[in-house]
Amino acid sequence: MADSIIPFYDIEGNEEYEIACMMFENCNLNCKFCFETHRNKKIDLNYFKEIPFIIEENFKKEYDRYPSLKRVYIMMWGGELFYDALSDDVFAAYYDFVTTTRNLFELKFPRVEILFSWLTNGVFTKRKRVEDLVRFSKGIINFSYDPINRFSTEKQKQTMIETAKYFAHNMGSKISIVLTKDNIKEFINNDNQLVNFHNMGYIIDVNYYIANINWKDLIPTDDEIYEFLKWSVDNRLFRMKVLERIFHYYVGHYLGRYCNCKFCSQITYGEWSTDCAKCSSALPAKMFYQHNIDRITEENSNEIKASMGLMKRGCLTCKYFNRCQMPCWISFIFEGTKVGECHYKRIYEYLDQHKEIIEEFRSEYERSGPK
Repeated sequence: MADSIIPFYDIEGNEEYEIACMMFENCNLNCKFCFETHRNKKIDLNYFKEIPFIIEENFKKEYDRYPSLKRVYIMMWGGELFYDALSDDVFAAYYDFVTTTRNLFELKFPRVEILFSWLTNGVFTKRKRVEDLVRFSKGIINFSYDPINRFSTEKQKQTMIETAKYFAHNMGSKISIVLTKDNIKEFINNDNQLVNFHNMGYIIDVNYYIANINWKDLIPTDDEIYEFLKWSVDNRLFRMKVLERIFHYYVGHYLGRYCNCKFCSQITYGEWSTDCAKCSSALPAKMFYQHNIDRITEENSNEIKASMGLMKRGCLTCKYFNRCQMPCWISFIFEGTKVGECHYKRIYEYLDQHKEIIEEFRSEYERSGPK
């Protein structure tokens, strides 16, 4: 593999940035595919007070470097932020975090607006206190859903679905899924809940599986990912993020690539990082960066992983390269991920052979307008 870095990220004119804040690890579920270890059960409310100062210290350089930025998403996640056993003191600390962070941006970063985004597994019944918090933050609530290896009981699954219904058409925004081998099989063969969520108005946010300790059982093949995307196309899930951007290209409204992690940072255990191998897997970083491990820095990790992925996939010779969404590179450069026939390339070919699907999207697009 060559050592050169291929330019990938378009930094000119980018208007959005995401700061993902991990609040704590404690959770009411035990997902097989989760990258967290959940060994730390402590919820440190004083730590919540530190996060705005970490943002202030680290976001300043991004604010100065990219004058085109107009909005910043402050995304809070756990663990699980909202499970019923959490005390009201935790929710009071959430309110304080929102107020402090909002004041910080008004004072230090007035050029950008902020949007608070809360990520939850939806397995909670105290919905009013969550609704009040999200309204106070003037934000949105996003849910994670996976039919296999997530819920311990059917009751948990039904609680999540009812909670998503409660917030639909209001402040609910996205349903995030993880493309493991087991989830893909269930979505295609048995579970129709994604279609139901889509009909509720939710955006479907696809997360590629990032290898954890169970990776040998969970990593899907390119064939399996293609079958899932084809199933999604056939079910007209036009608001599935990775597909939405493909469809928009066909109607002349190109939205750019889905994943632009040059404009995303995470705060994990008090550390600010743009390196998602460090943030999103307990496995050794060498299993992702391999011979590049000694070269990785906070400044170059995004370019190196993209370059490794492009070369491993062979994207530069693909006829769809200039329009393609690309996979999540940190999932693809993992040493256990095998190269097959590209699932995106096959989806483009499938759509080229089924123009009627493009026309259906065009009709919906012209009716509702660009998003």
